Amino acid sequence: MEPSRSVSLGFFVIGVFNNFTYVLALTAAKDLLPPHSFVSFVLLIADVPALLMQALSPYYLHIPYRPRVLTVTALNVFALLLMSSSNHQYMHFVGIGCASAAFGMGESTMFSLLSHFDKSAISAYSSGTGTAGVSGAGFYYALTILLGLTSHSALLMASFVIPAYYLAHECKFAQIMRRGAPFLRPLLASPSCAPFLRPLLAPPSSP
Repeated sequence: MEPSRSVSLGFFVIGVFNNFTYVLALTAAKDLLPPHSFVSFVLLIADVPALLMQALSPYYLHIPYRPRVLTVTALNVFALLLMSSSNHQYMHFVGIGCASAAFGMGESTMFSLLSHFDKSAISAYSSGTGTAGVSGAGFYYALTILLGLTSHSALLMASFVIPAYYLAHECKFAQIMRRGAPFLRPLLASPSCAPFLRPLLAPPSSP
């Protein structure tokens, strides 16, 4: 198991940004959608894509983590750009659906990755997902109420911070590679492991 503080911090940031766009989309829905929009329909759009992505996870969990994390990041950015650039309510529904799909795919991806780590990493990720509720709504409140920006401008600005999700994964992955996480050791012993990868995967030697 990997107890590194930097890895736990990486999982915390990943947890925050995995749910950030989802929370932000729901928070902004009240301002973006017309008053007559059915709340139940909005919640349906917000939940069904996530459930579908989690139900379909056995069909994409064989894909390496990096492409999956990059896909989640791209879906989140696309959702925010779509909602911020359109005044059509149906585009807002599509944006909420994309944010929901990213949320579901991100959770499935991280749950499979967390199985290789100890409870401190799991706690860090759980804390991050919980913090997302406050940070997403707080971000929107700060930009629209305190700074007086429009909802569209707030969502556009949010799209620039979402790549932190991917960067946190990359920093965490680099930390694991340097330290030589236990679940990578069978790969080192495998004949299929390319020789040039072994120096990268091997833990640092003692001084």
